[in-house]
Amino acid sequence: MTFSRFLLLSFYTSFLSSCSEYPIYKTYTKGRLDKGEYSLMNSADVVVFDLQAVQTKSGENKVIDTPLVAVDKSLFSIKILENISHELSSDQELKLNFVPFKFPIKRSIPKYIDSFDVKGNRIILFPTYRYSVSDEREGGGGLGLAEDNGYQRHNITHALHIAIYQDSQLVYSDNAVRFEQIRTLKGEKINHTFPSEIADELLQQALSTYMERMK
Repeated sequence: MTFSRFLLLSFYTSFLSSCSEYPIYKTYTKGRLDKGEYSLMNSADVVVFDLQAVQTKSGENKVIDTPLVAVDKSLFSIKILENISHELSSDQELKLNFVPFKFPIKRSIPKYIDSFDVKGNRIILFPTYRYSVSDEREGGGGLGLAEDNGYQRHNITHALHIAIYQDSQLVYSDNAVRFEQIRTLKGEKINHTFPSEIADELLQQALSTYMERMK
């Protein structure tokens, strides 16, 4: 083995090792907005769009039936959102309004959020679940063909987009993404879920810049 091939192999092994440390949290740069011209709100309506679940494989998109994705009924912690507003009286508590919505698969969520005509103060949450699966293959060096080794890799992405409107103006929008890869025997099923623990973690990350400015 030449030295250059050794370096390439070492890099590839290191890359695969680093990628195996799941889950991975990240953010999309597109759709981020921070005007920095906001303050605590006396009250706000919270709107949560229905979870959008999409399955992708071999470049083809198809929507997973939402019931296949088990969603924790207490998806978001209202306590996190209350930090955006003043301490509210009992008749001013933040309420989650769930809105049924079918999102076009190829449409950008940030562009959709930008199109809202919002009156007053509103916090909009848009959770998405994305899933793909692929067969593992081994070998293929030289002239040989890679062979199916009987395992599959399930790629799962939980994402949350948030938009905050104050006095009818969009003052903040951001997102947080959680990526995980699960390895199973071929044909073995996995549970498609969006638990409240993940939703809360994503919400805190998506709000991190906003909350830092509020201090």
